[in-house]
Amino acid sequence: MRRGAGIFLFIALSLAAACNIWNGPQDTDELPPAAAPTGLKLISVSGKTALSWDDVAGATRYSIYRSENDGPYTRVASFTPPPASWTIPDTGGAEDYRYRVSVTTASGSESSLSQALSLKTWQPAARILVESSNAYITWNSVANAADYRVYQYSGSDPDNGTFDPLPGTISSDSSGTVFRYDTPVTLSPTYYYKVVTINFDGNEGTSSAYICTVPRNGKVLFSSTKKSLTLSWDMVPGARAYNLYRDTNHNPYPSSLIVADIVLNEYEDKDTSLTPGTPYYYQVAAVFPDGVGSHESPESPEFSGFTLPASPAVSAAFNLSEKQVTLSWTPVPLPSPLSAEISYNIYYSKNGTGQYTLINQQPYQSSISYTHTAVDPEIRHFYKVFTVHNEGEIDSGTLISSPPSPTGISATPVSGSNIGLSWGPVPGATLYKIYHSTDGTAYALEDEDTAPTYSHAETPAMTHYYRISTVIGTFEGPRSQPVSTPNAPAGIKATPYSDTIELNWASEPGAASYNIYSSPNGVTYTLLGSPTPPTALSYPDPGLNPAEPHYYKISTVIAGFEGAQSQRVLVPRAPASASIMATPVSSSSIALNWSLVSDATSYKIYHSIDGTTYTLLGSSTSPAYTHTGLSTATTHHYKISSVISIVSNDEVVSSTEGLQSPSVSAVTLP
Repeated sequence: MRRGAGIFLFIALSLAAACNIWNGPQDTDELPPAAAPTGLKLISVSGKTALSWDDVAGATRYSIYRSENDGPYTRVASFTPPPASWTIPDTGGAEDYRYRVSVTTASGSESSLSQALSLKTWQPAARILVESSNAYITWNSVANAADYRVYQYSGSDPDNGTFDPLPGTISSDSSGTVFRYDTPVTLSPTYYYKVVTINFDGNEGTSSAYICTVPRNGKVLFSSTKKSLTLSWDMVPGARAYNLYRDTNHNPYPSSLIVADIVLNEYEDKDTSLTPGTPYYYQVAAVFPDGVGSHESPESPEFSGFTLPASPAVSAAFNLSEKQVTLSWTPVPLPSPLSAEISYNIYYSKNGTGQYTLINQQPYQSSISYTHTAVDPEIRHFYKVFTVHNEGEIDSGTLISSPPSPTGISATPVSGSNIGLSWGPVPGATLYKIYHSTDGTAYALEDEDTAPTYSHAETPAMTHYYRISTVIGTFEGPRSQPVSTPNAPAGIKATPYSDTIELNWASEPGAASYNIYSSPNGVTYTLLGSPTPPTALSYPDPGLNPAEPHYYKISTVIAGFEGAQSQRVLVPRAPASASIMATPVSSSSIALNWSLVSDATSYKIYHSIDGTTYTLLGSSTSPAYTHTGLSTATTHHYKISSVISIVSNDEVVSSTEGLQSPSVSAVTLP
């Protein structure tokens, strides 16, 4: 063998020896590997179950590999023979273990693994069978078992208790595949049984898992539907079905049979009579193959659970003047085991249709209150309160919302001192609150009414403002948008003529007159006049200075009541005359420049040849304009006005033009 190859083999064998997972035999350059051991079987050694196989001539080492639940095989033991056997550690008799064996000979190479032996196939599958009111232990045959022994335990801890052998005879069916302990066993009180194989050498081998005459490990799972509980318990081998008992107390034990012949070892109790937040106690009994009742096992140990509590009945105080909403509720009384697992989540939304945001969490206590601060008093508010169990939120929460504001509100003077209010009814409204103001800012509660109409006696010759809120139950919603009486006229337009601005507006039904107000600064307004309809829907304001801005508001007067003033209309000033420059650029063009005007969105340029009659020449969004295509050495006169335009969706919806500036002149170059 080459020296390099020997070093490589040494390293490979060292790595394989260090790894517990079998990777197959290793080749050598000298001797072929040994064949895998054969004849793998179970035997009893000193009362313990052991693996045995045919001895391999020249064996220097045996290795034991084990697979758990059909997983990979891992080496669990390695030893030098003799013997050709290995005692299996106690596994409790319930795991699905498979064993394989390899052999290493003088060649130094490890063989492949033997055929697998499944320990589980050597365990009796014990169960209970009832025949003519007598209960028997039965099980399947186990290969290579010489005999069987039945053990019994009567304590409460079979996992750690001592099982005692039972005397009696064992028989099998004609095929020898099903065995039975011929002495009847008792179903009551509760006993545990297991069957152990006896090997041909007289020693005990593998054992069945123990079986019980009644179901064990009953438990209750919470359900998110508040009125159901999911139950489960261990299966009883040989049981045909199960009977379930329930009660609201456990003194002495549940006694009401609620459902019989449950096939599976689980059941969802969704009886509509279940009360949220209530403890319920259960027991389950096994029913064996040849009857119900007469062949029912004793009832299992008691197990219990609570139905989850219903969502709370929440009250809300909407103190919108203080920008606060206080939620409060009294949870249903719960026993301490359940109350320690319950809390509440409070969610908030501004519109009730979008996503709710978690704003607070409250633990369970006898009385709960939470105040949401800094809320907007002008909008509706929506809240949800969810009961929360340790396993998550219960599926339905309590919804609380402030009622909607009334819509379609109108305020109409009906006499010299009365104003009639009306609005569209709000479904479910129990009350409406009417708020009044004389300045449109400070509102006070004027009255309450159950009908969507109200007559209010007030002083004429002044504006009155109203806001109305809806009350549903104890919840008051936000106040409506203000309405005044009478309404201000709409469609106001200001048109400049020389030194005069003419105002026009749309007729307001029932108007006796209109009050026209003007201001030089948009702050202090004075009454200009009070034209009387129906002919007067316009008003001229003459003698104005084009270099100043002009502001206007109009109100409606009906039956002596003056309504609120309209939104202001701003007529922009013209560019300052001193800033307007007309400069000849060539024999055919004149350049115009002027100073910017605040609020102006564009400018209009007017032109005249004779200095008397002016026509619109063009417009510009900047304070500059060039007039081209002119004749040589000719005189041209110009005036400029400012324009304020309101644009919506890239379209001009309204424009107000100011007075034209004083004229400027220029002569084109020769």
